[in-house]
Amino acid sequence: MLSLLRKLLPKNGRATKKKSFCSFCRKSYQEVGPLVEGPNEVYICGQCVELCQSIIEQELYRHTKHEDSTSPGSETC
Repeated sequence: MLSLLRKLLPKNGRATKKKSFCSFCRKSYQEVGPLVEGPNEVYICGQCVELCQSIIEQELYRHTKHEDSTSPGSETC
């Protein structure tokens, strides 16, 4: 996950604005390290990226679990 974050960072490895902060957790880049800059000066830190990834994985797991339990032939007697 962090390797993806490093690929998305500017070449200097940091957000370009000195007072940048994560748009999700509101922590400054000094607190959390590198930030990925999105459109319109939106930033996200590695911790929030990891949290988002975890949430997505949980939702995918829940979704596939739900599909498995509702698919034909999955009922037990």
